[in-house]
Amino acid sequence: MSFFDEYLKKSLEDPAFKKEWDNSELEFTIARNIIRRRKRLGLTQHDIASRMKTKQRYHASKLGIKT
Repeated sequence: MSFFDEYLKKSLEDPAFKKEWDNSELEFTIARNIIRRRKRLGLTQHDIASRMKTKQRYHASKLGIKT
C-alpha cells in the first residue's frame, strides 16, 4: 500500500473528512473526464483556453492542475 493510500485510509476514519471526500467525488470525476477527452483529442490546455477566449491558468485551476 502506498503512502497516499495509507494516509487516505486513516483520514477517511474522520467523519468530517470522509463527508468532504465523498462530496467531492463528482467534481473529480468530471475533471478526470475533461482531461481524458482533451488528451484524446490532442488538445493542450492552451488550445482549450484559446477556443474559450480565456487564459490557460483558469482551466488548470478549475481542473486541479498546477501550472
